[in-house]
Amino acid sequence: MRTFIAIELEEETKAQLAEVQAEAEKLCRRGNYTPKENFHLTLHFLGEVQEEDLDYLQEEEITFWKYVESGRKPPLILPEI
Repeated sequence: MRTFIAIELEEETKAQLAEVQAEAEKLCRRGNYTPKENFHLTLHFLGEVQEEDLDYLQEEEITFWKYVESGRKPPLILPEI
């Protein structure tokens, strides 16, 4: 499964991006366009991850954000899966 860590965008931001994309579609001869509901900001692309490793990754991400929220320096290296 292709996996990444991303930030979900607010609906207002998605709407603005969709307007820009619609204008680009009018000006371009061809292209691949993303549906508005799939807009996000990718922080890190993890690549192919086995389904059995998803729970571990989610737990590590939660731990990381707890460090960030508390102001402590988070560990930035995940063990290789």
